[in-house]
Amino acid sequence: MLPEEVDILSPEDLLSKVKRVKTPVVIGGKRTEVQAPTLNELCDLIGRHEDILAIIDGIQSSKEDINQDAIVYLLRRAPRALAAFSACAWGRAGNLDVEEGILAAPDEVQYELALAGVAALYREHGTVAGLFTRVLGRMQDLGLGPLSEMLLRILDSSSKTSLSLPSSAKPKKSASRSGRKAA
Repeated sequence: MLPEEVDILSPEDLLSKVKRVKTPVVIGGKRTEVQAPTLNELCDLIGRHEDILAIIDGIQSSKEDINQDAIVYLLRRAPRALAAFSACAWGRAGNLDVEEGILAAPDEVQYELALAGVAALYREHGTVAGLFTRVLGRMQDLGLGPLSEMLLRILDSSSKTSLSLPSSAKPKKSASRSGRKAA
């Protein structure tokens, strides 16, 4: 039983109180806001555009916060992947009209928006590997060890950045069954 002072919110009330962190930036000389993509948005982006891993792996393997080479690579090789990432950072994940608008924008705007999105991602989550590791650890805590281990193998095979479960989330060996049986 919960104490009386604990508020129980409806799903709608809870969702209305939970806000994503938005960071003001200047893109093309105009002020706007960007936000870090969520884990679900990142998974969708990777599913739609595998080339987006160039940003994730490119930055994680860099000593800098923002690896501009990865952004330039995507502008040249996979502009749709970069537009999808930027739309996500702009709060319009999966919105194909916004993605097309980004593709039609001047190169400088595309570049600045992508860099702002990447900066928001790493400011909020640290690294994508860290974000996935926290989620995998939480899955372990919930007793979903086999599923988290399977996801870890999939992520490791598709990324050049190695992921690992935190030691606190690694599977624990079952207690010894030796001892007296209950009568």
